Amino acid sequence: MNGKITLCVIISFFFTFTLLFSTNASSLDPTPSLFNYEFFTQEFESDKKIILLLGSSNVGQLNVSKINEIVSSQHTDYEIFNLAYNADTPKVRFNSIEEVISLKPKYVFYGVSFIDFRSPTEKENMFDIKFSFAQLLPNNTIEKFNPKFNTIEKIKETFVSTDLFPPPRKFFSIPNTPFFEYNEDSTTILTEEELKRGLPLSGVYASEINLTDAHQEVQHFEKIISEFQKNNIKVVIFTTPVHNLYYNALSDSVKDDFNKLLEKISNDYDVKIYDFSNEFGDMDIYWDLIHVSYNEKSLVYSESAAKIILKEIES
Repeated sequence: MNGKITLCVIISFFFTFTLLFSTNASSLDPTPSLFNYEFFTQEFESDKKIILLLGSSNVGQLNVSKINEIVSSQHTDYEIFNLAYNADTPKVRFNSIEEVISLKPKYVFYGVSFIDFRSPTEKENMFDIKFSFAQLLPNNTIEKFNPKFNTIEKIKETFVSTDLFPPPRKFFSIPNTPFFEYNEDSTTILTEEELKRGLPLSGVYASEINLTDAHQEVQHFEKIISEFQKNNIKVVIFTTPVHNLYYNALSDSVKDDFNKLLEKISNDYDVKIYDFSNEFGDMDIYWDLIHVSYNEKSLVYSESAAKIILKEIES
């Protein structure tokens, strides 16, 4: 009987946790919307040529202030803006392509990662948990749970002192990065041992890429490049860095598919590609397996981005 009660408690809590997570999902994304935002309608300095960085949170972790500092030391007529957007994909980005083009940038540097071109049917489900339910709970948490606490508020009170319901994190913004915000986590550098603990949770969720024309992410990526080129905007692609633990866990087929896709796009659209995917894999600069920390000790990523920008300006 006790076993059945415990099982019922666990199942009840799981569904309550799912409800909590789903009803508050919209509040978990700190990123301002690309739409209804005054950035695209502001007046820019007329004597400055605009360079844009596009991509998801992997690109958002670039320090655009440092990049501007390096580029402006040699070319004062350029200004760089980081338009990275959390969980961005080519399909999502395409919805704002007209606004981006309206800025009339000279260059667009588009950062892509292994997970950007996953098939829609293979994208991770937020509730497709790759570890046991017990791993969600700190030690002795089950013992603290009382079945009579049958409301969401009571359950939250029960776990208020645990990591399950942590206090809200404070976010901050930086200049020239209008659609991305940072928090304490994204400025932290984890040790390799800490990163190893995150490997099972990451699921190494890059999947094999469907290279056919029917793949929506690939199709939209090509449309984006085409639209930029029609408007005389030079596109440069770079791959974003991941830690060696993640890179080595990827299957050879995922890496091959990714490289084949980029090679095809490079040939079809005459686009240059810079590969950072395994460039800094052994460095202590990551706050998780696929994100370089926004930290002064992690500036090598931003400095490398500045170098390829200078190389393209001067080519």
